[in-house]
Amino acid sequence: MAKRDTKNLFLETSNRLFRSQGFSGTGLKQIVSEAGVPWGSLYHFFPGGKDDLGMQTVAFAGNADNELFKAGFAQAKDLPAAVAGMFKYEIQHLNRTDFQEGCAVASVASDVAAVSEPVREACSRSFADWEETISDAFLEQKVNKRDAKELASFIISALEGATLLSRTKRSIAPMKNAMKHVDIVVQQVLKDSPND
Repeated sequence: MAKRDTKNLFLETSNRLFRSQGFSGTGLKQIVSEAGVPWGSLYHFFPGGKDDLGMQTVAFAGNADNELFKAGFAQAKDLPAAVAGMFKYEIQHLNRTDFQEGCAVASVASDVAAVSEPVREACSRSFADWEETISDAFLEQKVNKRDAKELASFIISALEGATLLSRTKRSIAPMKNAMKHVDIVVQQVLKDSPND
């Protein structure tokens, strides 16, 4: 097996497990076992141990989600549809996993942000990347910079909060509610922005 394949197996496995069990609830032995790779290769790719694996998994998961967001904004008929698509995608994911998996970045952040500064920084970078992708889309629609940044932060907060509530309640109702009210805000911001 190629080195790149082995490393990706670690990242894909830890991403899936962190989504469902959180960072603290997932042990290195479980990751190695489920990835089907030799124990010794763990420290070859992640010499800093679990924190190192956590940081790289957050970057891996955050980048993957950011690429999905970018594709959604590029393909949607308009900005409100693109934002709604973020929520619709999460609804599909929650249904597909029977509410067992949330967001790896948010799961790791809520789990260890207060106890591991390097992992907290990795989570912060992923959230910042998402905010930049979203705010850039609003800037293209002539929304002013401050509003675009604040709106991007609000959208991510609503999405992650609704994911948590939906998993807890085992219902997509919180996600649908968040999507509805985010759309109201997005439509209003776009209406208030100059059209020239």
